[in-house]
Amino acid sequence: MAQYDINLREYWRIIRKRKAIVILTTLLLVLFSIVMSIVRAPSPLYEATCSVKFEKSVSPIGIYTQIISWGPGDIIETQMAVIKSYPVFTKVAEALGRISKAEDTDVAVSRIISDLQSRVKVSQEGNSNIVNITATAQRPAFAAALANQVALAYKDIRALEVNQRIAEAIKFIKNQLEIVRHRLKRSEDRLREFRESEDIVALPAQSANLLARVNSLETKLAEAVQAKMELQDVLKRIKKASSHPLSSKKSYSSDKASTLYRRLNPRLVDLMLKRDSLLIEYTSSHPQVVEIDKQISQITRKMIIELESRVKIQAHKEKTLRGEVNLIKAQIQALPAKGLELARLEGDVDRTSKIYSLLESKYQEALIQNAERPEEVTIIRPGIEPSRPINPPNTASSGVLGAMIGLVLGLVFAFVVETLDTSLGAIDDVEETLGLPVVGLIPHVGPSDDRAILIPHFSSQSVLAESFRSLRANLQFSALEKDIKTIVVTSATPLEGKTAVAANLAIAMAQGGLKTLLMSTDLRKPTLYRLFGLDASPGLTDFLLGNGDYSETIRTVADLMMGKMGVDEIMLTPGMDNLNIITCGKIPSNPAERSDSNGYPAPYFCSGCLYFGY
Repeated sequence: MAQYDINLREYWRIIRKRKAIVILTTLLLVLFSIVMSIVRAPSPLYEATCSVKFEKSVSPIGIYTQIISWGPGDIIETQMAVIKSYPVFTKVAEALGRISKAEDTDVAVSRIISDLQSRVKVSQEGNSNIVNITATAQRPAFAAALANQVALAYKDIRALEVNQRIAEAIKFIKNQLEIVRHRLKRSEDRLREFRESEDIVALPAQSANLLARVNSLETKLAEAVQAKMELQDVLKRIKKASSHPLSSKKSYSSDKASTLYRRLNPRLVDLMLKRDSLLIEYTSSHPQVVEIDKQISQITRKMIIELESRVKIQAHKEKTLRGEVNLIKAQIQALPAKGLELARLEGDVDRTSKIYSLLESKYQEALIQNAERPEEVTIIRPGIEPSRPINPPNTASSGVLGAMIGLVLGLVFAFVVETLDTSLGAIDDVEETLGLPVVGLIPHVGPSDDRAILIPHFSSQSVLAESFRSLRANLQFSALEKDIKTIVVTSATPLEGKTAVAANLAIAMAQGGLKTLLMSTDLRKPTLYRLFGLDASPGLTDFLLGNGDYSETIRTVADLMMGKMGVDEIMLTPGMDNLNIITCGKIPSNPAERSDSNGYPAPYFCSGCLYFGY
């Protein structure tokens, strides 16, 4: 192939010429990339999310006041760890039928629970009290069921812990209520027996006032003693808090404690919950557990100091009240013995009755609270079965990547094919290969009828007509240098436009003022005579065979007017009177032999000859 410099325009010509290769390569690579992305796609995974909300729960139960406050801090993180704990997922595995309740916690069960834990992610929604439980599975139904079961299991376990604390408080109040009930019964029995035996109904006003004051002070004294006992009980239990695992299930709250103590108590409960969650998966020597134990020790030390201070205050109050009671009792000693005994018995009954009424009220409040079963965990968005996987085959990006690679490969293939193509595709190729200049360039045209081929005559203002006029001008310049009078129009193969070029060039030369003779030399499949509407005979073969005179074969403008073209069509453009035509004549059965026998060369792919300027 001839070598020449390639510029951008040449690149664009090659791309347009080989665009089929570029497009086909691109489409094949796109299709291949999409098919491979679908074939090599991973197993589909589905995600379902269940959202739970933590709310503040305040449960006034009298002696013990349960206050648990949920916030966006460490408490939420602790509950997130509890959600993924072993007890919660054991309950989940049982609910999903993965293990049975009678099955022991062996290696197989641990493996099943670990597999379920690995499928679940727990995250906090912003800074809110909402936690999202996201489950991932290969089946959408199982993903939704797993997320919902984790939320339900955690909700049940959390409710059980809260209700267990309330039950402990109820048990304590009930025991105290039984003790006070027996004490009240004994006091009432003694008062009744004394009245019946001594026949006394009422006391003098002075005795009544003194005894009322004594009863009031003794009531306060009993309350102070009860408060001191309660504080001492809480103090005893909190001293054991740091050494007992799973101690978060016990209550250390007391409405008799100081404000600082009540502020420290929720922090202590949070740390205990976190420690309990960590102890499920780690040992007590784990660094996180050791750090939490250190914080628990610091807080309990402060709480113990506050409780001891409060106990001392209650002890001082008890001492003061006992002194006042003893002082008033000394004043009552002068009263009659029977009246004093009656007043004492009545005061004991009244004081014990008030304590019993207080405990009874608190006991009823505790029962109501237990019946309400407060829930600190609420499911606000249940997990819904997903409709689409989270890892679909990425056909879009694969298709785009395939298109890019296919476009590059298509361009490479196009230039490779162009390099291997040895045909003459450009003007430079023709000139360099043949060593001859190109005098004209005629665009390809596909006519609908024969007359449309006579472009300079019927469409003189068209681009195609201008190309024939340009060819005529170039030939005239060549004729000045070499004195050219004859032009032969020929080609290597049939149906390449020889007849159209010869006819249109002849018309263009005639319109240019040159006397032109157009001779049809195609003796195999002549068509020139049809273009001008003439008869084939007499023509060139008649003259060659001696069947007529040379002058009889030449057709002029008069013959064109008498033919199919007519006068009106001849008059469309000037110069047609300069055109003479010799048709092919009668076609012999063996044109090659006939031509050779007369001494003339046998035209093979020669459509016509032009003689001009004669």
